[in-house]
Amino acid sequence: MPKSSSKKKKEKNADFQKTKLKVGKKKVVDPSQETDTSFKSKSIVIPTQSILKQENNVELKNSKNISLSTLLAQLNHHNTGVKKDALSGLGDLIGLHPQILVSQLSLIMDGLCKLYLDEDASVRKKLLQFLTSYLVPIDKKMIDWSPFLHTIVIYLGSAMTHIFEDIRQDSIKFLNCWLQIEPLLAIKFMDQILPNYLNLLKIQNQNLDSANPSGLGLKGNLNQSKQSMWSPTTRVEILNSLHQYLKQLTKFDLPSNWYFSNWVQSDLSLVLDECSEINNYNYLLSNSSSIHNRLSTNQLNQLIQQLNSLFPFLMSTWVELASTQFQHYNLSNRSIPVQLETLSTILQLLILEARLTNSLSNQPNFTKIKKEWLIKFQSIEKSVLIYFPFFNEIEVPNMVKGLVVNMNVMICELVGMFWLYRMDDESKKGSKSEDEDDEDEEEDKTELNLIYQFISELINNESQINLELFKMIQPGIWWLMNSNNLEISSDLLKDLFKFSLNMGGASSQLIKLNCLSFIWRILQIQSHSHYTGTFMVNSTSIKSDFFKFLLDLIDFAFEKVQFDNKGNNKSEYFKLSIKIINWSLLNYPSEELNEVIQKLTSKLEYLLQTDNSALFQQIPLDIQLLLVQLLPNLPNLSDTLNYQLKHWSQQNKILDSTICNRLSQLH
Repeated sequence: MPKSSSKKKKEKNADFQKTKLKVGKKKVVDPSQETDTSFKSKSIVIPTQSILKQENNVELKNSKNISLSTLLAQLNHHNTGVKKDALSGLGDLIGLHPQILVSQLSLIMDGLCKLYLDEDASVRKKLLQFLTSYLVPIDKKMIDWSPFLHTIVIYLGSAMTHIFEDIRQDSIKFLNCWLQIEPLLAIKFMDQILPNYLNLLKIQNQNLDSANPSGLGLKGNLNQSKQSMWSPTTRVEILNSLHQYLKQLTKFDLPSNWYFSNWVQSDLSLVLDECSEINNYNYLLSNSSSIHNRLSTNQLNQLIQQLNSLFPFLMSTWVELASTQFQHYNLSNRSIPVQLETLSTILQLLILEARLTNSLSNQPNFTKIKKEWLIKFQSIEKSVLIYFPFFNEIEVPNMVKGLVVNMNVMICELVGMFWLYRMDDESKKGSKSEDEDDEDEEEDKTELNLIYQFISELINNESQINLELFKMIQPGIWWLMNSNNLEISSDLLKDLFKFSLNMGGASSQLIKLNCLSFIWRILQIQSHSHYTGTFMVNSTSIKSDFFKFLLDLIDFAFEKVQFDNKGNNKSEYFKLSIKIINWSLLNYPSEELNEVIQKLTSKLEYLLQTDNSALFQQIPLDIQLLLVQLLPNLPNLSDTLNYQLKHWSQQNKILDSTICNRLSQLH
């Protein structure tokens, strides 16, 4: 037994015994126990390939003889001054050699993005100046930013959620720059950017509580707004940045008359041949969902959810600031207070959300959005409308007055949308009880009178109105006309007639032209076979005012009929006038238009006299044709006019052939 035991022991140890090395003898290698790690490689070296060098093989440098590689290395330096100098040098290099920005964009972006998180405020300020001076003005076709957007958004997101407050504050300035440089950033990375805005404002995601329509969680969110601890200036900067971002995100490619789309119900596949200009409403309707084509359904649902979370914060901030601003305004303050600017931005955000609702309400996946907006408006009525019109009894400085007027105009549009949605909602629900009906009618009457009074005063104050303001107020005017209050509709139309004819001065010509164009669109939409609005010009109380307007319009339009061929404002005004007159001839019986026809005939007789051949030829051909198109719609042509038309139809050498053919057809 002992012998066999020792033998087995030796056999086991034999596997682990080391081979003793002898001097002068090489180590025997077992190929099965060792891996050969030796390898060979080849490389291609092209020393003259660097695109940092010019044709003469000299590396591109700035005016201080510093190369790009050196500048990029300095951007990573620990010293603040070195980094600021590197940014200045990089700007100098790009100014001298613009092509380097295209060829070395990857290296440059890698160096710049890290500075969003730099702890020194002066470096971030210098970086913002660099972006504004060298990247914002670049033609978007010159550089494809798409490969770098993901990296940019990662660094921007890190800055927006940084532990240091000043870095978070500067992050929105960098984001504003990049929205100008590459607007695609807004859509492509919405799911990363938008939540960071709410995080900056200390807002938690939440859905609209339909069970509590009046409160909307205001108390909780009021505490949140106080906990955000931003200064008033920083808070308005964040809200302004958010507004600009949402504008870019929900960019509406709609014509100026987008608000008419709610009053035309039509199958989009239907081709309307009623009038070439009315066909524009098909374009309007089909493009009212342009945001649906820009954003996916998931993105739109996320956007709506984020806006629902934002709404209580906006209302609580409004409640916090409104009473001190509107009731205890400091008249010694000649500039725009930050608090008032914040209130204005809140209204802009509400308008944007209301327009988004308007554009999505007819989409099958967003049927509830209109009802949610009605719930929100109950808070707007209680918190915002109680101060309308803002500063009605206080004379504020001129600088502040413009902002206040814009805020009042936005309220008009908000209230108009509310009426539109509520009428639609009530028509679906059916009739209400008499008590509810009387209460709503009284509230509506008060709101209507306030809105009408403001709009009427604004239209009749030439010193206060401007073109941009008049365009902003048109949705409110149109919805006010469809409010089922005939007296207000009639008075408002009178104001428009007066406004389009009586404004004087060269600067007001564009406003007058826009007002006449607005009147023409109001008439056009009533000729649409699918028009659903309640306002009609042919009602008894409005008809007489419209006929008086036509008489004044004929005098005004024919007063100076000499136009050049450049399509100036006078020429456009005359074209619109003829279209409106022609519309009235087609839509009213001739016996009701006796005075209008007589005056129009006398003007045409004078214009078509043989002695005035030079006068008629000075008129652009398109206007000549418009005048000729009036003639078949006149019930009875006088002998004088008949003779003159026959004479003109024979002047083939003088007139355009198209006009001659139209004239000859009359005989």
